[in-house]
Amino acid sequence: MIIVKTPYRISFFGGGTDYPNWFSHFGGGVISATINKHIYLSIRNRPGFFQKKNRIIYSKTEEVNNFSEIRLNPIKQIFLKERIRNGLEFHYDGELPARSGIGSSSAFVVGLAQIISLAKKQKFNKKSIAKKAIYYERKVLKESVGVQDQIACAYGGLNYIKIKKDGNFEVKNIFKNTFKEKKLSDKLILVYTGLQKINHSHIKKYVKDLKKKKKTLLETMKLTDVAYDLIIKNQYNDFGRLLNETWKLKKETSSFISNYKIDKIYEEALNNGAVGGKLLGAGGGGFLLFYVNKDKKNFLKKKLKNFLVFDVCFENSGTKLIYMDKNEKFV
Repeated sequence: MIIVKTPYRISFFGGGTDYPNWFSHFGGGVISATINKHIYLSIRNRPGFFQKKNRIIYSKTEEVNNFSEIRLNPIKQIFLKERIRNGLEFHYDGELPARSGIGSSSAFVVGLAQIISLAKKQKFNKKSIAKKAIYYERKVLKESVGVQDQIACAYGGLNYIKIKKDGNFEVKNIFKNTFKEKKLSDKLILVYTGLQKINHSHIKKYVKDLKKKKKTLLETMKLTDVAYDLIIKNQYNDFGRLLNETWKLKKETSSFISNYKIDKIYEEALNNGAVGGKLLGAGGGGFLLFYVNKDKKNFLKKKLKNFLVFDVCFENSGTKLIYMDKNEKFV
């Protein structure tokens, strides 16, 4: 058996600049952090006395003789691509809902990339796992995704991810000091809107039109640099206020980013103590992130009592092996 856990991520600044059809022309930069909520993946050999060779367990349970019969597309395509042999049981458990803007799809694929590297006894590090996950999502699964989530989930921590025009990237860990890290995370909350993010067709259109949004995305990159300077100087309140500006820019990129319900929650939060905030992910639903000073945090939570609200705590490990039986074979 192999068990791996991979964190979800929250993105502060730079969203949209991590798509290849943008950074290949202008470069990209993102500030993001992983949190102490995880996706857990496991595989084990399935005993031969069961009627079906494979069992795949997620929100549904599938029992099939061949991976080509699996309905869960990432498992189907990636297992076939990597020539994983039949006769296994796969489990997926997530602590947060899918399609909610916290990088769940990429966290899943990053965890899967690590499991496959372990199963095939390949040497790997955080960078190679991130690159493998990017390859899986973009080339194998043909998804319209950027590259920030895979990097964030593989590396862990609060980072400034700089993306070069050729697709190579540099990960700058912002906090070495856990006291400073906690000082920021203590002022963050996540609010679940109860809505799922926009569908794939809207995302494809958004990505296709990125170069038409040149002015907005160049301004987004400038804000990311400003935000990095603020956080390095421990100017957290200014960092929190700047989230409002990046949220305004994000809404300019597509009419599908926000809606009446999201705008109402956002307005209520700012009227009741939040310094700044933004919607996470591609837009349309999922989680809102707010920066609020500690003395007003409980008051704001009470005002948002009709929604699922929880505190943010960063984690620094990235995707991580929990257990491995080295005697089992999967290829």
